[in-house]
Amino acid sequence: MSAWEIISSVAAAFAAVFAGIQILLSRKESRLRTTFEHIREVTKHLEPVLFYDASELQQDVLAFYNRKNDHLSEKAQKYLSFLNAADLLALAVEKKTVDRKIVAEYLRTLFNEDLISGCFLAQFRKSCRDDEVYRHLYNLLRSIGAAPKSPDYA
Repeated sequence: MSAWEIISSVAAAFAAVFAGIQILLSRKESRLRTTFEHIREVTKHLEPVLFYDASELQQDVLAFYNRKNDHLSEKAQKYLSFLNAADLLALAVEKKTVDRKIVAEYLRTLFNEDLISGCFLAQFRKSCRDDEVYRHLYNLLRSIGAAPKSPDYA
């Protein structure tokens, strides 16, 4: 093997390593961008319901799904939109398309037991007759210590 062939092989190897590093950095940047897009979406849906009593909103939602009310209030509809956005964020965490540490930090500072209670999620699941409804959200909140364990939602 000549010196030029060796130099050419080493240069090709360096180019491959450099390309691999660029791909990894690009993936990380894309994942961060996706993380913050999801967080913005959750925040956008949270703002309209943040200053309402969450337990009242939850009772309104449950009454509607248990067929005790004929309509769902606009506030309760906004609360469900918020839950849907949060559940989508939780699914993204589960599928590893977003940065779990950033999401966990965000959720811990924002959420509390009143805003999304484990008991409400379990009752909602029963009302909808759907064992999977908001399961991603509940599992994520529980894994970061932001939701209590509910025997009805394990």
